Amino acid sequence: MWRFALICVGLIGCGSSISADEAASACVIFGSCMGDGINDCYTDAMPYWTTAEARCVLAAAPDCTAVRACFGMTLVADPSCTARTITCEGNNMVTCSDGVRSTISCPDASLTLRVGTGATCVMTSTGALCGDASCSAATATCDGSVAKVCNTDKGVLLSVDCASYGQTCTSGACTSAGGGGTCATSTPASCDGASIVRCSGGVELRTDCSALVTGASCFPGSATNPEVYCGLGNACYPEKGAETCSGNAVGFCAGGTSSTVDCTALGFTRCISGRCSAI
Repeated sequence: MWRFALICVGLIGCGSSISADEAASACVIFGSCMGDGINDCYTDAMPYWTTAEARCVLAAAPDCTAVRACFGMTLVADPSCTARTITCEGNNMVTCSDGVRSTISCPDASLTLRVGTGATCVMTSTGALCGDASCSAATATCDGSVAKVCNTDKGVLLSVDCASYGQTCTSGACTSAGGGGTCATSTPASCDGASIVRCSGGVELRTDCSALVTGASCFPGSATNPEVYCGLGNACYPEKGAETCSGNAVGFCAGGTSSTVDCTALGFTRCISGRCSAI
């Protein structure tokens, strides 16, 4: 999974929340198609989805090409992609590595991919990134519901429409109600009722878990798994790599609750190595 998040948001907006069963199925599909874990979909991916993206994933299974398209991404085998490079091709950000060409359409890119936000591809000091333009001065402003941030380390202006996630722009960041105040960047994420509270760039960001998945709340991690998550319980922790197969069913931790999903019910053919497969 890509780990480069510059403007943090965390709410499935653009419509009503999804059910717990829909969330479990969507994470199974996402984890099986995007090359990441099913368990940690609840901590690393789902908080960055819009409702439209979640429902797109549910409708796309078991076609993993269609699932990736929900987030503006395509993957193709390319033997010429040997050394790792990240370049711009028009408004697309193209990454070559290990014989695979990954293309992200910047106008359609999702925050789930965590590669920056903006409608064009910009060459930065360390390679290409989806953004708006080059910049040099540190700024964080709101243009209506659009948060705009200049990342000076990369030299690129990034923007995201907070309204797409059911959030508002405050102090140049997207947040649920109650956020936007100042905070110490080193402050670890924590729970405040049903909300996850994070500090990003000195601005407090809040994720209302109850708006993410119907009935969900915020649950703290533990000494061994410190990351907080939006879920429905704490009987298990959504730890990456702990998924299992039992016949055609995949077993995983669905946001703190043990769950089993039949891969064939989602259109896949079998469960292998803790993921559903169409092969």
